[in-house]
Amino acid sequence: MRLTVNLEDDLGRDVRRLAEVRGISMSRLAGEAFAEYVRQLRRREFGQRVLDMAGRVVVAENADAVLEEGRREDVERGGDDARI
Repeated sequence: MRLTVNLEDDLGRDVRRLAEVRGISMSRLAGEAFAEYVRQLRRREFGQRVLDMAGRVVVAENADAVLEEGRREDVERGGDDARI
């Protein structure tokens, strides 16, 4: 899919430099960034659903970190990495 975005000049320069340092195109870097952003949103939504099912209304600020640590420990123990 083709997508055009406008960035502030400073951010655009940072993105261009980062892409050059990593040896990838700005398009690929943007795609990776979007994918990571969507992954984080899905994890937050998943975490909120889990807490809602547990009857908890307020999400602690470190809930994402706690869930991520649990996933990491599961992978280290040889479990499947949960896909959201």
